[in-house]
Amino acid sequence: MEQLNRKDQTLIQLYERKIKEKEQARMLASEKAKQAYAMDMSYESAVGTVFDFIGNPLSIWDNGDLEDKRLVIKLVFSKRLPYNQKQGFGTDGIELPFTVMRDLSTNKRKMVVCTVTP
Repeated sequence: MEQLNRKDQTLIQLYERKIKEKEQARMLASEKAKQAYAMDMSYESAVGTVFDFIGNPLSIWDNGDLEDKRLVIKLVFSKRLPYNQKQGFGTDGIELPFTVMRDLSTNKRKMVVCTVTP
């Protein structure tokens, strides 16, 4: 009987520890949810963030963590980065917004002529 009580006590302690861990995880998730809800999710804020990123992705690359860097690569390049052993990584496949920004900053403006024939 005493042996059964020791097993019961061990199980009770194990369950209590697991309950504390789950409660701490729940409190942490609740706090993260509150922080996410408190963030400014307005249209103006979102558009501002997008234009800040398009205007200077290098800033996010330099100041971000690994997840931010992966996001920059996915958003800037439309396909896998080409790699050449002699030249290193290439920049083929840059997405349109960044191509436009590059062309505007280097004054590579091109005029499109459209003719309409009746």
